[in-house]
Amino acid sequence: MANRLLTVLFMLALVIAACSSAGSRPTEFDDMTSDEVGCTVDYGNTDPDLVGPLGPSDAEEIEPNDFNARFRLASCYHRTGELDEAVDAYLAALDIDGENAYAWTNLGAVYDSQGKYYEAIRAYKESLERNTQQPIVLINLATAYLHQERWPTARKALKKAIEMDGGISIAHERYGYCQWREQNLDEAAQSYLRAISLDRKKDRKSVGE
Repeated sequence: MANRLLTVLFMLALVIAACSSAGSRPTEFDDMTSDEVGCTVDYGNTDPDLVGPLGPSDAEEIEPNDFNARFRLASCYHRTGELDEAVDAYLAALDIDGENAYAWTNLGAVYDSQGKYYEAIRAYKESLERNTQQPIVLINLATAYLHQERWPTARKALKKAIEMDGGISIAHERYGYCQWREQNLDEAAQSYLRAISLDRKKDRKSVGE
Protein backbone atom coordinates (compact mmCIF):
# COMPACT_ATOMS: atom_id res chain seq x y z
CA MET A 1 0.00 0.00 0.00
CA ALA A 2 2.80 2.42 0.91
CA ASN A 3 4.64 1.77 -2.36
CA ARG A 4 1.47 2.36 -4.35
CA LEU A 5 0.86 5.68 -2.61
CA LEU A 6 4.43 6.76 -3.27
CA THR A 7 3.99 5.93 -6.96
CA VAL A 8 0.78 7.93 -7.13
CA LEU A 9 2.31 10.94 -5.41
CA PHE A 10 5.40 10.86 -7.61
CA MET A 11 3.37 10.74 -10.80
CA LEU A 12 1.03 13.42 -9.49
CA ALA A 13 3.99 15.77 -9.14
CA LEU A 14 4.97 15.08 -12.74
CA VAL A 15 1.45 15.73 -14.02
CA ILE A 16 1.13 19.00 -12.10
CA ALA A 17 4.46 20.15 -13.54
CA ALA A 18 3.33 19.24 -17.05
CA CYS A 19 -0.02 20.98 -16.69
CA SER A 20 1.57 24.15 -15.32
CA SER A 21 3.78 24.47 -18.40
CA ALA A 22 1.03 23.76 -20.93
CA GLY A 23 0.25 26.52 -23.35
CA SER A 24 3.51 28.42 -22.87
CA ARG A 25 5.08 30.16 -25.82
CA PRO A 26 7.80 28.08 -27.58
CA THR A 27 11.14 29.27 -26.22
CA GLU A 28 12.80 29.31 -29.63
CA PHE A 29 10.47 32.15 -30.65
CA ASP A 30 10.85 34.32 -27.55
CA ASP A 31 12.96 36.98 -29.27
CA MET A 32 11.43 36.81 -32.72
CA THR A 33 8.61 38.75 -34.35
CA SER A 34 5.81 37.09 -36.29
CA ASP A 35 7.42 37.98 -39.60
CA GLU A 36 10.82 36.62 -38.52
CA VAL A 37 9.36 33.25 -37.55
CA GLY A 38 7.90 32.89 -41.04
CA CYS A 39 4.85 31.17 -39.57
CA THR A 40 5.12 27.73 -41.10
CA VAL A 41 2.97 26.04 -38.50
CA ASP A 42 2.08 22.43 -37.82
CA TYR A 43 0.22 21.64 -34.60
CA GLY A 44 -0.17 17.98 -35.54
CA ASN A 45 -3.88 18.29 -36.27
CA THR A 46 -3.89 20.67 -39.23
CA ASP A 47 -4.56 19.80 -42.83
CA PRO A 48 -1.30 20.05 -44.85
CA ASP A 49 -3.12 22.26 -47.32
CA LEU A 50 -3.72 24.81 -44.56
CA VAL A 51 -0.09 25.09 -43.48
CA GLY A 52 2.29 27.51 -45.12
CA PRO A 53 4.26 30.73 -44.78
CA LEU A 54 2.17 33.81 -44.10
CA GLY A 55 2.96 36.63 -41.72
CA PRO A 56 0.71 39.27 -40.14
CA SER A 57 2.18 41.85 -42.50
CA ASP A 58 0.21 40.07 -45.24
CA ALA A 59 -3.12 40.66 -43.49
CA GLU A 60 -4.20 43.49 -45.76
CA GLU A 61 -3.56 41.33 -48.84
CA ILE A 62 -5.90 38.51 -47.77
CA GLU A 63 -9.04 38.14 -49.81
CA PRO A 64 -12.21 38.45 -47.68
CA ASN A 65 -13.28 34.84 -48.33
CA ASP A 66 -9.84 33.18 -48.29
CA PHE A 67 -10.21 30.65 -45.48
CA ASN A 68 -6.77 29.10 -45.92
CA ALA A 69 -4.98 32.43 -45.68
CA ARG A 70 -6.91 33.47 -42.58
CA PHE A 71 -6.24 30.07 -41.00
CA ARG A 72 -2.49 30.39 -41.63
CA LEU A 73 -2.52 33.96 -40.34
CA ALA A 74 -4.24 32.80 -37.14
CA SER A 75 -1.71 29.98 -36.73
CA CYS A 76 1.09 32.47 -37.15
CA TYR A 77 -0.27 34.74 -34.44
CA HIS A 78 -0.72 31.72 -32.18
CA ARG A 79 2.83 30.49 -32.79
CA THR A 80 4.30 33.86 -31.88
CA GLY A 81 2.17 34.39 -28.78
CA GLU A 82 -0.13 37.10 -30.15
CA LEU A 83 -3.18 35.40 -28.73
CA ASP A 84 -5.84 38.10 -29.07
CA GLU A 85 -4.94 38.47 -32.73
CA ALA A 86 -5.01 34.68 -33.14
CA VAL A 87 -8.54 34.51 -31.73
CA ASP A 88 -9.74 37.22 -34.09
CA ALA A 89 -8.14 35.52 -37.08
CA TYR A 90 -9.53 32.07 -36.25
CA LEU A 91 -12.99 33.56 -35.75
CA ALA A 92 -12.67 35.29 -39.12
CA ALA A 93 -11.71 31.97 -40.71
CA LEU A 94 -14.65 30.24 -39.04
CA ASP A 95 -16.99 32.92 -40.36
CA ILE A 96 -15.98 31.64 -43.78
CA ASP A 97 -16.04 27.92 -42.96
CA GLY A 98 -17.70 27.17 -39.64
CA GLU A 99 -17.53 23.43 -40.29
CA ASN A 100 -13.74 23.20 -40.18
CA ALA A 101 -12.79 21.05 -37.19
CA TYR A 102 -9.12 22.07 -37.35
CA ALA A 103 -9.94 25.75 -36.91
CA TRP A 104 -12.20 25.02 -33.94
CA THR A 105 -9.47 22.90 -32.34
CA ASN A 106 -6.82 25.56 -32.74
CA LEU A 107 -9.18 28.26 -31.49
CA GLY A 108 -9.72 26.13 -28.40
CA ALA A 109 -5.96 25.85 -27.94
CA VAL A 110 -5.61 29.64 -28.05
CA TYR A 111 -8.36 30.08 -25.47
CA ASP A 112 -6.60 27.44 -23.37
CA SER A 113 -3.38 29.46 -23.52
CA GLN A 114 -5.33 32.52 -22.37
CA GLY A 115 -6.83 30.66 -19.44
CA LYS A 116 -10.32 31.03 -20.93
CA TYR A 117 -11.41 27.48 -20.23
CA TYR A 118 -15.15 27.89 -20.82
CA GLU A 119 -14.44 29.26 -24.29
CA ALA A 120 -11.85 26.52 -24.90
CA ILE A 121 -14.37 23.82 -23.94
CA ARG A 122 -16.94 25.24 -26.33
CA ALA A 123 -14.42 25.34 -29.19
CA TYR A 124 -13.20 21.78 -28.56
CA LYS A 125 -16.80 20.54 -28.47
CA GLU A 126 -17.50 22.29 -31.77
CA SER A 127 -14.49 20.51 -33.26
CA LEU A 128 -15.62 17.13 -31.93
CA GLU A 129 -19.11 17.64 -33.32
CA ARG A 130 -17.55 17.89 -36.77
CA ASN A 131 -15.06 15.05 -36.29
CA THR A 132 -15.68 12.70 -33.39
CA GLN A 133 -12.52 10.63 -33.93
CA GLN A 134 -9.98 13.02 -32.41
CA PRO A 135 -8.37 11.60 -29.26
CA ILE A 136 -5.99 14.55 -28.93
CA VAL A 137 -8.90 16.99 -28.94
CA LEU A 138 -10.62 14.90 -26.28
CA ILE A 139 -7.46 15.13 -24.17
CA ASN A 140 -7.40 18.91 -24.68
CA LEU A 141 -11.06 19.07 -23.69
CA ALA A 142 -10.39 17.00 -20.59
CA THR A 143 -7.46 19.23 -19.64
CA ALA A 144 -9.73 22.28 -19.78
CA TYR A 145 -12.15 20.45 -17.50
CA LEU A 146 -9.25 19.68 -15.13
CA HIS A 147 -8.49 23.37 -14.86
CA GLN A 148 -12.10 23.80 -13.72
CA GLU A 149 -11.71 20.90 -11.26
CA ARG A 150 -14.46 18.94 -13.01
CA TRP A 151 -12.83 15.58 -12.32
CA PRO A 152 -15.63 13.16 -13.39
CA THR A 153 -16.30 15.07 -16.62
CA ALA A 154 -12.59 15.16 -17.46
CA ARG A 155 -12.26 11.45 -16.68
CA LYS A 156 -15.09 10.57 -19.09
CA ALA A 157 -13.46 12.55 -21.91
CA LEU A 158 -10.11 10.88 -21.22
CA LYS A 159 -11.71 7.44 -21.17
CA LYS A 160 -13.09 8.11 -24.66
CA ALA A 161 -9.64 9.23 -25.83
CA ILE A 162 -8.03 6.08 -24.44
CA GLU A 163 -10.68 3.90 -26.09
CA MET A 164 -9.83 5.54 -29.42
CA ASP A 165 -6.06 5.33 -28.95
CA GLY A 166 -4.63 3.57 -25.92
CA GLY A 167 -1.06 4.48 -26.82
CA ILE A 168 -1.08 8.15 -25.77
CA SER A 169 0.73 8.35 -22.43
CA ILE A 170 -0.57 11.79 -21.42
CA ALA A 171 -4.14 10.46 -21.60
CA HIS A 172 -3.28 7.77 -19.05
CA GLU A 173 -1.44 10.29 -16.85
CA ARG A 174 -4.37 12.66 -16.72
CA TYR A 175 -6.85 9.82 -16.35
CA GLY A 176 -4.83 8.72 -13.34
CA TYR A 177 -4.90 12.25 -11.98
CA CYS A 178 -8.71 12.27 -12.22
CA GLN A 179 -8.85 8.96 -10.42
CA TRP A 180 -6.54 10.31 -7.71
CA ARG A 181 -8.73 13.37 -7.23
CA GLU A 182 -11.73 11.07 -6.89
CA GLN A 183 -9.88 8.96 -4.29
CA ASN A 184 -9.61 5.91 -6.53
CA LEU A 185 -5.99 5.19 -5.65
CA ASP A 186 -5.70 1.71 -7.16
CA GLU A 187 -7.02 2.91 -10.53
CA ALA A 188 -4.81 6.00 -10.35
CA ALA A 189 -1.69 3.91 -9.75
CA GLN A 190 -2.55 1.59 -12.64
CA SER A 191 -3.02 4.54 -14.99
CA TYR A 192 0.24 6.18 -13.97
CA LEU A 193 2.13 2.92 -14.40
CA ARG A 194 0.60 2.49 -17.84
CA ALA A 195 1.76 5.99 -18.78
CA ILE A 196 5.27 5.20 -17.53
CA SER A 197 5.31 1.99 -19.58
CA LEU A 198 4.26 3.83 -22.74
CA ASP A 199 6.89 6.52 -22.22
CA ARG A 200 9.60 3.90 -21.73
CA LYS A 201 8.58 2.15 -24.94
CA LYS A 202 8.74 5.46 -26.78
CA ASP A 203 12.20 6.18 -25.36
CA ARG A 204 13.46 2.75 -26.41
CA LYS A 205 12.20 3.29 -29.95
CA SER A 206 13.93 6.68 -30.11
CA VAL A 207 17.32 5.07 -29.44
CA GLY A 208 16.73 2.18 -31.83
CA GLU A 209 16.17 -0.61 -29.32
